[in-house]
Amino acid sequence: MENNENTPTETPMPPPSEVGELPPKPSSWPGAIGTISIVFGALGLVCYGCLSLQTMATPLMVGMVPEDKRPPTPQGIQLFVQIFQLCAAAGLSVWLLIAGIGLTRRRAWARSHTVGWSVAKILLSFISTIMGVVFASATVDQINSQLSQGGTPPFTVSITWMLVFVAIGLVWALLWPVFLLIWFSRGSVKDEVAAWAAESRAMI
Repeated sequence: MENNENTPTETPMPPPSEVGELPPKPSSWPGAIGTISIVFGALGLVCYGCLSLQTMATPLMVGMVPEDKRPPTPQGIQLFVQIFQLCAAAGLSVWLLIAGIGLTRRRAWARSHTVGWSVAKILLSFISTIMGVVFASATVDQINSQLSQGGTPPFTVSITWMLVFVAIGLVWALLWPVFLLIWFSRGSVKDEVAAWAAESRAMI
């Protein structure tokens, strides 16, 4: 009978004392901001695009109605300004949509497009606000005339309320572009976007 007392036994290997460094987890903000921009851009394109077509077609449709039954509508320079604002807003929506797609794909050019869109959006918002104040009286008269066509109107709109609506619209329009300008001016964000550009060049 063999004696196994002197048989050497295998000693288990000790676990590694150092663990290799894991690659950094990609940041989530490009996907979040890019997705929000895509949603805003798509909604804006649909809304402003439809409103642009409706506003341009309104004079033609009103011309088919007897003169004594025509509702009051914007005319002349006011109509031109409204069409310009709506078409410009639709164009900016397309720009924001493209920038949002670039952000979700982590393209370096998305930052410059987003910043450019933000500046253009802020400028258009202030222009629209100025025009809203200039045409506030005419707009109030048109709304009240439309409300009173069927008899006694349930309510009327005053200049004060119209200016309040214009101010609220300005604040709402500035929220996203101002946030984007602040976000993309951060040094850490600029460095990360620069890294995207370096990765793209390395893949070529």
